[in-house]
Amino acid sequence: MRVRLRYVTTDRGQDGVTRYYYRRPGQSKIRLRGDPGSPEFIAAYQSAFQGIQPSITPVKIALSRSESGSLAWLVQQYFSSVQFKHNIGDTTRNLRRRILEHIIAEPVSADDRTPIGTLPFAGMTSAHIRRLRDRKADLPGAANSWVANLSVLFGWAVSNDLMTVNPAIGVKAISRSKTGWHAWTEEEISQYEEYWPIGTMPRLVLALMLYTGQRRSDVILFGPRHLQGDCLVFTQFKNRVRHPLTLSVPMLPILKQIIDRTVTGIGTFLVDPKGQAMTIKSFAYLFKKWCREAELPECCSSHGLRKAAAERLAEGGATASQIMAICGWRSMRLAQHYTQAAEQKSMARAAIDMLGR
Repeated sequence: MRVRLRYVTTDRGQDGVTRYYYRRPGQSKIRLRGDPGSPEFIAAYQSAFQGIQPSITPVKIALSRSESGSLAWLVQQYFSSVQFKHNIGDTTRNLRRRILEHIIAEPVSADDRTPIGTLPFAGMTSAHIRRLRDRKADLPGAANSWVANLSVLFGWAVSNDLMTVNPAIGVKAISRSKTGWHAWTEEEISQYEEYWPIGTMPRLVLALMLYTGQRRSDVILFGPRHLQGDCLVFTQFKNRVRHPLTLSVPMLPILKQIIDRTVTGIGTFLVDPKGQAMTIKSFAYLFKKWCREAELPECCSSHGLRKAAAERLAEGGATASQIMAICGWRSMRLAQHYTQAAEQKSMARAAIDMLGR
């Protein structure tokens, strides 16, 4: 018998592990530990239902009133710097602000509720960074992001003579899944296409992702202004401030057909149900909703379509350099991963024929 608990949601991470959360409207989500149905899980659910937060939760800390020499003060100085305000993109800046503000609000421990941000930054060591990292051990991506952002903060402090050593340097990242995001299978693509016919916005989203091989941050911006002849010409959103890369991607006839048969926006092809241009946040919400309606597994993400596009290119005979030209990767390593996988399949097919003979 399957029992659904109220306000419980799941989230499948890049490492392939499904995690459970108590997500009640108007409240912060709470991680539910343990396996569903286990005593630990039921106890965590009951505590969350009663409004009891986990033992270690962030503490409010006001940056504007932070004491000179504290970690919070250092964060405030960094936020006021030219490097933070002008040398990184908006998305990176907003994400880094949230992460650093969260870190300085962390209590020293479950027993000591003193915010970490009140401690002197000059006394931070690699051991402190490792202990902070290990708080997020069950979320390797988040743990490694904490270390990376602290490294940027302390690196800025060293370059401005506020510290002599960056304590985050040498702190190893937590190992993550080698497979990364799930690449959509051809069966999953067909299932989505059968549910969402040409002419619907969900189908246009899939076509733009699959037939251009771009990230969602680029796809939501695509519009008539990017059309030059039979190509989409655009500057990739990622690294657009420090390392801009302009791509010219030929548009397949099937993609043009789907765009022509869909009611699109004026400035952008993709719009939400209210007719407004999509944001990264609204795109993520809508795409997940559309995948669920098509009864696809939770592991199907928009980034998985980018991987599926790369796999199709490789299996169609594209070289690593050609895949790089479409996907906009600067490193040959990623492209070679797909070409090598395609070559393995081809060689295995040829070898098994020999075995049969």
